[in-house]
Amino acid sequence: MQELLGKPVADAIYKKAKTRISLLREYGYIPRVAMVQIGTASDDTFYKHSLIRQCEKIGIQADDVSLPQSITEDDLIHQIQRFNEDAEIHGVMIFRPLPDHISNEKISTFLDHCKDVDYMNPDNLGKIIIGKSRGRLPGTPAAVMEMLDYYEIPLAGQDVVIVNRSLVVGKPLAMLLLDRNATVTICHSRTKNLIEKMKAADIVVSAVGKPELFGAECFDSHSCVIDVGINKRQDGSMCGDVRYSELESLVVAASPVPRGIGAVTSAVLLRNVVYSCRQLSGLSLVASFEERWG
Repeated sequence: MQELLGKPVADAIYKKAKTRISLLREYGYIPRVAMVQIGTASDDTFYKHSLIRQCEKIGIQADDVSLPQSITEDDLIHQIQRFNEDAEIHGVMIFRPLPDHISNEKISTFLDHCKDVDYMNPDNLGKIIIGKSRGRLPGTPAAVMEMLDYYEIPLAGQDVVIVNRSLVVGKPLAMLLLDRNATVTICHSRTKNLIEKMKAADIVVSAVGKPELFGAECFDSHSCVIDVGINKRQDGSMCGDVRYSELESLVVAASPVPRGIGAVTSAVLLRNVVYSCRQLSGLSLVASFEERWG
């Protein structure tokens, strides 16, 4: 079995991003992102700090924005509007899930689509559906595509099962795969004969969010498994949706959790900031810049 590790994929993304950040700096622009955490959830704090450290490594300026769990929806919208109007901020990353009293859809709509690092604004999601999304892409779906490409997993003509139907993963990922001529089936909690569908697929992407739900019974010798789930066992250790140890002598390739797709998602999100800086600066219209951008 080929182990699909995330670090080499992420490193390749960061390497290219760092080169492009140096180019932006030559033209007087420093990519800058506001990282917005609402509340004090330890997982969010840990993730935010890891992203800020990575920003420092590649040359992105990161603003650490901490807001109280009790913030009202209107106050959060006002804060977002300030980010929208600040020409020096090129991206806004809002850590989710949001508190129950705040509408995720409403917040995504108010955030300037050009600064939407997570790619949740309806305008951005629409671009994916019509195949007009270039450069910036939603984090986890793009990370899956990057991993498949890095490890040269063929897509054209392949049967892909996605066990997730959300706007965050399943639906945008299906569109990206269709653009690459894959045949896509989206499965969910009401899907009949789920195991049979998974076992027949060439590629299975699971983003269920239930610890080690799927095992060897769901896959075959031709399967490539991308585990997007990030869960915790009862002892607090991290795991995916898939019982990874059962795959080693069975499938063609699989991504572990941890050490898998998570690192790539982080890299994609920070790359989105770089693309936003290019777009908002107007440099994408400068021929000499674009020649060097590549």
